[in-house]
Amino acid sequence: MNFLTNVKSWIVTACVLSVSVILCSTASASAYKAAVLADNPAGYWRLGDSGSTAVDEMGANHGSYTSGVTTGFTPSATADGDTAITANGAEHMIINGTTAAVDLSGQGAIEAWIYWAGGGARQPIVSHRPQGGSQDNSNYQVYIKDGVINSYMGTGHGEYSWGYQPTANQWTHLVFNIDDSGTDTLYVNGGNAAGGSEHNPNTDESFGAHTPSQFRIGYFPHSSPESYDGSIDEVAIYKSHLSPTRIAAHFNAASVVPEPASCLLLGIGILGLVCLRRRQG
Repeated sequence: MNFLTNVKSWIVTACVLSVSVILCSTASASAYKAAVLADNPAGYWRLGDSGSTAVDEMGANHGSYTSGVTTGFTPSATADGDTAITANGAEHMIINGTTAAVDLSGQGAIEAWIYWAGGGARQPIVSHRPQGGSQDNSNYQVYIKDGVINSYMGTGHGEYSWGYQPTANQWTHLVFNIDDSGTDTLYVNGGNAAGGSEHNPNTDESFGAHTPSQFRIGYFPHSSPESYDGSIDEVAIYKSHLSPTRIAAHFNAASVVPEPASCLLLGIGILGLVCLRRRQG
């Protein structure tokens, strides 16, 4: 086969030459990250950071970790090596609501992976409320209460149980599709389309009309602050629903292990070597 006729199926990779070995940089993209970004989240925090900044993959809503937050938790929810955070006590991630990314109205979706440590207290997964502010229709939060997933979507709609108890000390994928049309569903581990489960509350939820506020992961700034006990990973906020097919795709992508890339030597240059590796897929 003429090599040049098939060059599209290869990716150029930079290599360096040491005294005794050839080292090629073949970093693989995350299948999970690609699946989430394909659905255009308003905000997406992988929580695999090593510093004090919680990076928003969308670039607009970087957060900060409170003093003492534990990063680098493994095994994380995804097989690509990106780590998670552990939230306990007052440790959590926060962004200030300076943009509209975390404010939801009409409909939206909340996605997260949780590694719950157990316990009966109310433990927030994500919350949207100003520090010291009152509960009103601009607030929302999802949390575990008495071992069961709950949500709160403003004073006009109150607190609802989704009837699902996550298993402690293992990763669980959660997606909340909530709007004003009565199509509210909690998808667990990819939902029915991926062999997981789906849950509906007894009464319709609603996001109400949200205003800029503070968005937190693993903490709720109540008069008596509440915090999550365990680890959290891959939090995303969407302005519209995720379809069952896409939710299943996200869940399945988390278990995709990047394959090592093979390298084909082309030649030696001034700065090192140039090689090609076959494109996956």
